[in-house]
Amino acid sequence: MQAVMWRCRLCTVRRLLGILVLFCAANMAWMFFYLKDIDKIQHLLSPRQNMVLFSEFDANFERCNLSRVPDRNCFGTTPMKHHNTCAVVGSSGILLNSSCGNEIDSHDYVIRFNLVPLIKHARDAGMKSNLTVMNVYRMRVMVKRMESGSRRAWERFERINNSMIIYPKRLSRTAYQYRRYSELLELFRNRSRTAAKKKRKVYLPLLYSITDVRNITTDFINEIYDYPGFHSPTIGLLTSFLALSFCDHVSLYGFYPLATDANNRTVKFHYHDDPLPGEGKILKPHIFNVEYDFMRNLHRVGVWDHKITNCA
Repeated sequence: MQAVMWRCRLCTVRRLLGILVLFCAANMAWMFFYLKDIDKIQHLLSPRQNMVLFSEFDANFERCNLSRVPDRNCFGTTPMKHHNTCAVVGSSGILLNSSCGNEIDSHDYVIRFNLVPLIKHARDAGMKSNLTVMNVYRMRVMVKRMESGSRRAWERFERINNSMIIYPKRLSRTAYQYRRYSELLELFRNRSRTAAKKKRKVYLPLLYSITDVRNITTDFINEIYDYPGFHSPTIGLLTSFLALSFCDHVSLYGFYPLATDANNRTVKFHYHDDPLPGEGKILKPHIFNVEYDFMRNLHRVGVWDHKITNCA
């Protein structure tokens, strides 16, 4: 009887060891799958193609589009320099009470989104801002406010003066985004022409992408991540890939789409109170949870550091 019990225990141990071996093998395969593509990920995009001066749009359009030069051979002028450490700061409520402000600001270069309020949340999200990524909705809102003479709208831009702004997607002359960007550029130029002591000049170069960042990123994710139907990466993920093209070490903060954190505490959609498009009722085509898993996977293999816990 005792011998039978020992055999049963031995069988159980063997089964557990077998499961453990399979688990380790699967994880090793997954790690290899991502590690072999790290170099490709880090050179997926280029500042000379994806972060070029909007003020030279017409010259770039004539040279690249009208002359039908292949995208891969078309380059523009970029003010971007290479940096050692960069922080990409998303807007998730996971940053609230995180005390990550000082850690974020300690990076050589800090990238933020949509002119979020800085002073109110400095302790958790920091104040430093070298590059601001703007979506179309935010551009439209800010242009309307500035055209109506809103002082508070101008103050948002003044707080990031001497930095840069980017719409990290391809533009065409007939695109709605192009019109909004052109309006923003003209507002900055007019402000600089009429600037007096009471009105500070605004120096904020506008950048855009010559090639189609969204399609490049989508094709790559589908190739290595194998998620059928993934077709619309968020502007946050696009920006994270952009950061890899000019930063040696990239850290991500405020990218967390889940409703609760590791301690089962509720997480707000944004850490700030700026309104969402359509008061948050507009359905978006993004698959947030898939992107989150993708970010975590690239964190595990060392592509970037994805921070989802408190800093102090």
